Amino acid sequence: MPLWIELTVLLLIVYFAVLAIMASWLRRGARLARLTSERTRRQERNIRRSKNIKTDEEVK
Repeated sequence: MPLWIELTVLLLIVYFAVLAIMASWLRRGARLARLTSERTRRQERNIRRSKNIKTDEEVK
């Protein structure tokens, strides 16, 4: 097999490996962003609940 074909195949393998790694990073980043936003929403909800509890106690 000619050298240029072997080099082309090697280049394609490296190219697709880099694409796979980048896709994995993007998925991880999207997952972390989703988890962070869920945690923020949960914390905000808990803060609102604790404020409501305090105001209810103050009314009594």
